[in-house]
Amino acid sequence: MLIHRGKVLQKFIENLNPKVTVAALARKLGYDRTTIYQHFRNDKLDYSTVLKYGKALKHDFSVEFPDMLTYISHVEEPLTEYRTMSVAEALKERDYWKDKYIALMEKHNELIMQQLNQVDPGA
Repeated sequence: MLIHRGKVLQKFIENLNPKVTVAALARKLGYDRTTIYQHFRNDKLDYSTVLKYGKALKHDFSVEFPDMLTYISHVEEPLTEYRTMSVAEALKERDYWKDKYIALMEKHNELIMQQLNQVDPGA
């Protein structure tokens, strides 16, 4: 059975608490109100459009449309937004991860040495 994507989207928006007006949603998405109503009537609304609504409404529509996960895995643009950082922040973050990696490798080496020391030399 095919799910009418536009109607599911419309019903979700109508049941939001607090209520979101179509006009406010249109402004947030950069659409005309008429475009949103057209989306509500579209039974095969494109997943890229559904994803855009999901980001604006902070909702994961893959719950309503499980097959959307296949689409999302093929989307080339990242789903999270990047923030810019200064060179100093980038160097600090680099050093943090480098130190974390070194500590992890030292712990790993300790565990390997413990395993080697437990091996029976007579076997």
